[in-house]
Amino acid sequence: SDNDYELVIHCTKQLERILRVKFAANFSGLVPMANRVDKRCPLPPELMADIRYVAFARNEVLHEYKRTKVKDREKFIVRYEAAEQGLRKVRQPKW
Repeated sequence: SDNDYELVIHCTKQLERILRVKFAANFSGLVPMANRVDKRCPLPPELMADIRYVAFARNEVLHEYKRTKVKDREKFIVRYEAAEQGLRKVRQPKW
């Protein structure tokens, strides 16, 4: 889809779902969830950076009045895919 609102929401929801299902992160918001997981099960710094990038881009599109597009759509998709793959590669913690 060419709709950036749809793109950022879908990507954020996907990452949040992985954090909830794989890491039992029952917290609200992508970055708070990732931070909570990182405290219990340290995530690679580059993975945390990708997650923060996705969250920041989402917030820009949703909350900045005049912004209707992701600044760099291709970069956003690359960073999202890296975050998703990175979360899937991290070993599931044993609680």
